[in-house]
Amino acid sequence: MKKSDELKITRQQKIDAMQAIVDKATNENKRSLTDDEQTSYTTLKGEVINIERQITDAEFLETRSQDSDDNNDPTQFQQPKNFQIKRSAKPYSVGKAIREFYRGGTDKLTGIEAESHQELSRHIISEGLLVPYHNRDQNTTSNADSIDVVIDPRLSIIGKEPLYQQMGLTVLPGLQGTLKIGKKTVDEAEKYSEKSEITKTANVPEFETMAPERYGITDIFTKELLAQENPAVHAAIINDMIKGCDRKLTADVYTVALAAATEVAAGALTVAGFNALMAAIDIDGAFAMDRGSFFEAKGVKVDTGSGMFLASMGANNGVGRTYDGASIFYSNLFADGANKQYGIYGAWSEIWLGFWGALEVLTNPFTYQKKGQIEMTVNRLADIVCRNDDAFVRTPDLDATT
Repeated sequence: MKKSDELKITRQQKIDAMQAIVDKATNENKRSLTDDEQTSYTTLKGEVINIERQITDAEFLETRSQDSDDNNDPTQFQQPKNFQIKRSAKPYSVGKAIREFYRGGTDKLTGIEAESHQELSRHIISEGLLVPYHNRDQNTTSNADSIDVVIDPRLSIIGKEPLYQQMGLTVLPGLQGTLKIGKKTVDEAEKYSEKSEITKTANVPEFETMAPERYGITDIFTKELLAQENPAVHAAIINDMIKGCDRKLTADVYTVALAAATEVAAGALTVAGFNALMAAIDIDGAFAMDRGSFFEAKGVKVDTGSGMFLASMGANNGVGRTYDGASIFYSNLFADGANKQYGIYGAWSEIWLGFWGALEVLTNPFTYQKKGQIEMTVNRLADIVCRNDDAFVRTPDLDATT
């Protein structure tokens, strides 16, 4: 049996277990899930998502393996000699690209690394090395002038999933140039209404423009470390720096939502305050707040008798829930500003996150030259916009400090 088929069986077993939890609660007077049931359900959900990624990877490898077998099978149809075919996939080496770039810039790049950089340079202006990169939930291949660039799979394993990937954002991979997104207002009659109504006298809608911004991190490494031939070393370096880029993306997601959100006067870290926020928009959503605010809400009792609290932790750090089941995303990356404290509620799919399909690597061998060290910066090229300001509300400033 194929690995992907085995994984699909395991996935179905876990989905059945999730359904059993829901059915049990539904059959018992249509009650909400207990804390233990919710924890089990959330854990199973995370396992299903992880298995689905494994299925994607397994099917990718199985397909490539089958293609290779077919190419070596003498019984397969042989093309005429003058028939041009797509060249076979070649492995992309991040370590090789970094070493060659460090030794002489992009002019020293060779092979698939040079071709990939040249292809990406058609759409991205950079003085650094451009490395093809895709999110874990996307295929780890990209086409560059009819060549399949196979990224070292270790580059897709960057540790714990970034919080922004758990928030249900609308993610747009593989963008080129700039992109204009039409603004929206609230949904009406299950159809989206445009931000600016199109009439005979008013026909200029509003747009959000998405263009690549640099979300990066800088670190210092020894020349000997970057000269290593071991690909695992370079994968570890890049992966660790990608985590820093993702932290900046997570922080900016909150900043964009906070700027878009409308204040609800009754909003607060109380049952009534949470209800006021949820009642303000006619759409399913989730909360987001600073880590300190979440743990403050976690200590607020719902009433005097039930023993329930306004907020509780979930299976994953950074994702909790309210007493009645709404999700809460919390992080110390969600900054409100000096002497500020807010809680946001909204539909996070209205935050659009675009990626331009490349990592930008910049090296500075001069500043720390006497120490034999190199300053390296890694940037993710991305942009974040809110398409629907009406989909977010927030509390007033809850910090009494003036």
